[in-house]
Amino acid sequence: MDEMYPLYLNVVYRAKEFRTEPVPKSFFIASCDLKDIQTFATTIRDQQGKLLACIINFENNNILVPYYIGRDYSANKEYNLYYNILWETISTGVARKKKVIDLGLTTYDIKKWLGAEIQPIKMFVRFKSNGVNKVLKYSLPMFLEVPPIQ
Repeated sequence: MDEMYPLYLNVVYRAKEFRTEPVPKSFFIASCDLKDIQTFATTIRDQQGKLLACIINFENNNILVPYYIGRDYSANKEYNLYYNILWETISTGVARKKKVIDLGLTTYDIKKWLGAEIQPIKMFVRFKSNGVNKVLKYSLPMFLEVPPIQ
């Protein structure tokens, strides 16, 4: 875990589509030891054994969820890390006979290219400004298929 956490931080801090706060290292480690969910890591290493990319995967019943992804961006182009770590995770899910492999909600193009089926999601968004929330409550449904806010 000590080796994986800095790679996870690399991805969190470079995220463009969907940015989240990084989880603390203690939470990162603790979430990999949950009672009802199996966890395992998918990794890519160079010939010297240096960790280049990793995904912490959660699995339960027939579902595999690659959750924490990390990679060394200095080796990204040479090893095509994102593509390869996803491919390894999908291969592992297939080998473990998972019915669903949830690849998350970012970087759709590569996931579609790998054969993923894009599923629509519903999200709730609330802005810090009450004024913006009031304006969007009434104007946003005119532009999008949004269920009414209750």
